[in-house]
Amino acid sequence: MGCGCKCSSPGMMIGVLVAAGAVIATAVSVGGWGDKPEPANVGATGLVQPEEFEMPPEMAAWMEAGTPDENHALLEAFVGEWTTHAVFQMDPDAPPMESTGSDMSEMIFDGRFVVGHFEGEMMGMSFQGRSTMGYDKVQKKFVSVWIDSMSTMIYTDSGQYDAASRTFTMLSNYTDPMGDKKRGKHVHTIVSDSERTLEFYEADAESNEWHKTGTITYTRN
Repeated sequence: MGCGCKCSSPGMMIGVLVAAGAVIATAVSVGGWGDKPEPANVGATGLVQPEEFEMPPEMAAWMEAGTPDENHALLEAFVGEWTTHAVFQMDPDAPPMESTGSDMSEMIFDGRFVVGHFEGEMMGMSFQGRSTMGYDKVQKKFVSVWIDSMSTMIYTDSGQYDAASRTFTMLSNYTDPMGDKKRGKHVHTIVSDSERTLEFYEADAESNEWHKTGTITYTRN
């Protein structure tokens, strides 16, 4: 059985799954496999399938891409409730800005993503942020999204994990409020089961070298 379709979007993939399910359900309802079928295979869709059922290649590819693997398991290190201590120094001639806060992170969608809820302060004002991080099996890299209460920008970055140093290095390109093109780097380090850090870097516009702008230390509650 082949569908001959080209699943180029999640919406189309859902349509393929529904259509495949409908075909199988119809076959069962009309007794196409007998009134007392022998034990059948249970496919990845969760529906009973006949022995001769052949999953369309497009559907198999989508389902493989959507199945969590060992990379997603690495995100478990972020899960939990944390107390945070942030130190930022945007201007090297000014004293660093320090603040404390909290983070609660949890896995969602059966281990596909870790979502973080950050509460703290920035420049003496209340500050909230939300993050989502996962591993894209198609692009073969970690991806994350950040939004907060002091910006209208949706910040995205992507990168790789280094097992030796237990670090996720995430890179981004964005435009700041002044209209300048920027390159950013975030480095998440899993120090231990009870501590992790997030370091912020920005590329110098002239030398293109990275300079550090801040660090957040997370201590497990």
